[in-house]
Amino acid sequence: MNNNREKNTELSSLKDVTSFAHDIIKEYSDKKLICLYGELGSGKTAICKEIIKVLTGVDSVTSPTFNIVQIYEGNGQIVNHYDLYRLKSIEEIFEIGLLENQEEAYCLIEWPEIAEKFLPKDRLNIKIVQTKHNIRKVKSFISLLL
Repeated sequence: MNNNREKNTELSSLKDVTSFAHDIIKEYSDKKLICLYGELGSGKTAICKEIIKVLTGVDSVTSPTFNIVQIYEGNGQIVNHYDLYRLKSIEEIFEIGLLENQEEAYCLIEWPEIAEKFLPKDRLNIKIVQTKHNIRKVKSFISLLL
């Protein structure tokens, strides 16, 4: 996929989220760093769970909100799932090893805003907006954040 191209998707069911996860891994197969943006309850964790399942086969995925990071292994893949919602300072980014783990494994980062200036620009960004009727509008793109 061209780096300047955006993919816009509407998700209205778990089946849509599963298809989206498969499509993302297929279309952006060279991107191991994936940042997810959206309000609380927008579906970031649901998308992460499906991506982890596609990559590792692990079906039992929990939110890393309190642990900050969960690591999953399977199918020859390692996925580090981060939730930076509770981080209060930039120093904590270094304490959790976020910057060291980007080379060796997939990294899914929910609430990446606090770490953006330390993350590579070449990454997959997924922005989720929840609309009425429980539909999520999702924009996926590789580019500099505006």
